[in-house]
Amino acid sequence: MDSFPAIPSLTWHCHDPAFEFSIPAQGTFSALGENYPFSGREVFLSRPDEFHGTNQVPVTTRESFIGSSLASPQAFY
Repeated sequence: MDSFPAIPSLTWHCHDPAFEFSIPAQGTFSALGENYPFSGREVFLSRPDEFHGTNQVPVTTRESFIGSSLASPQAFY
């Protein structure tokens, strides 16, 4: 995988009501006290009202963030 410059870490945040699909090329995402390292080709899913971020770890500039707002997210659990 090519090397890309890192951007600052993502601060803790949540979305109401929305799922967020993140596709980082490299870095770490965190939620619910767990860290999830990424090296590419993986998807991180955060649920509505779930606080998440990169736990002060920079991520590469090749991430994609896709938010999906839902009127009734309970139907997807």
